[in-house]
Order: sequence, then structure tokens, then C-alpha cells
Amino acid sequence: MAMSLKVIVPPHPLIKHWLSILREKNTPNILYSTGYEQLGKWLTYEALRNWLPYK
Repeated sequence: MAMSLKVIVPPHPLIKHWLSILREKNTPNILYSTGYEQLGKWLTYEALRNWLPYK
């Protein structure tokens, strides 16, 4: 039996922005590196925002 994974992209505007930059074929290397860093930060934020307590 084959397993299938469901990929969910949170509907956050900055995640969409950085994904579009990473998907662009002509993105310069420095911007590509920055994009991965930013995407990691925003995906982590989205994954944890409902679990972390806040005031």
C-alpha cells in the first residue's frame, strides 16, 4: 500500500512571496539563500503560532 503525503502551504502572504522568489529560475544566489532563510522562519512561525502562549 502506497502512502501519500498531504502538503499544506499556509495562506500567509510572506510565505507566498518567498516561494515565488525561490521558484523563479533567474533569482540571484544571495536572494535565493535569503529566501530559504525567510521561508524557514515563516513556516516555523505558522507551525507554532497556535501552540505558543501569548499575552
